[in-house]
Amino acid sequence: MAAVMLGNGIVGIAANLLRAVTLMLFPASKGGVQNKDNSFYGAMIFFSICAAFCLINALLMRCLMKNKCGIYFMTKVESPVTEDTDAADMMSAETLDRGDENKGSHI
Repeated sequence: MAAVMLGNGIVGIAANLLRAVTLMLFPASKGGVQNKDNSFYGAMIFFSICAAFCLINALLMRCLMKNKCGIYFMTKVESPVTEDTDAADMMSAETLDRGDENKGSHI
């Protein structure tokens, strides 16, 4: 849960920094005169960068779900380790090759 909250905080700060940069590059008013073109261009660049970031993250998530290491750790999170499971059993080749049987194939 802490990782999710940390990620939300970092993304919130990054979004505000990106908006500050777009406002510096395309100021909404100059000398008290409102410039709507700059507001439009700044917003378009901001949302284009955000959309590209979301698309890249979606593609990386898709790659992670097909990766053997990603499948292993997603399976590990979904099924807690019991006392009779040792590290050698968890890292066996059979566990890593199992990917499509039960978990990790939902995408």
